[in-house]
Amino acid sequence: MAQRINRTVMLVLLMMFGLFGCSTAETFSLQVPGGFIQAKVGSSVLLPCEMSPALNAESYEVSWYRPNKEDSPVLLYKDLKVQENTGDPQYRGRLSLVGDLQKGNVSLKLENLTLADRGEYVCYVKSSIWYDTAKVNLNITVVGSLPVLSLAEVGDQVNVSCVSDGWFPKPTLTWKDMRGRKLPYNHIHYRHGNRTNTPSFTTL
Repeated sequence: MAQRINRTVMLVLLMMFGLFGCSTAETFSLQVPGGFIQAKVGSSVLLPCEMSPALNAESYEVSWYRPNKEDSPVLLYKDLKVQENTGDPQYRGRLSLVGDLQKGNVSLKLENLTLADRGEYVCYVKSSIWYDTAKVNLNITVVGSLPVLSLAEVGDQVNVSCVSDGWFPKPTLTWKDMRGRKLPYNHIHYRHGNRTNTPSFTTL
């Protein structure tokens, strides 16, 4: 009798272990190293997102979207392929999944960056029984024109001004002498351009 009870208990435990193993085998979390990416206008950038553990995501649904725009993803992978002509048209032709889906890498590559691309992106992965999300922040920078120096004599002094434009975000400026020591300046004036909305500055 005791032997029969022990066998029954073992059978129940094995069944519970089996069910538990099946339910956790498909669970995962998404990992975003750093969570903050910086890139220049016109360049390409990789938005990293990986599954932990590294499950095969080929049969899963993978979506990248901007916050509160789940219905209009920038990229949607579903039914074993990237869905063409879906989502926000400003991203079409500029996005691709470059990670190894078989190893749970669902990273996104975004090309020809513009200032409109800056902001937060959400990585979403869904299996038949589980899903998770992770966020990546993308900051876009614009390098402005080379500074132009000009001189103006004021009495027995000479004022030196520096002008440059096309910067994003707002630049900082430091004057130094030939020995590398910082020099004070009177004022700095920022002005936003009409086309790119990137600031120019003049300093004296």
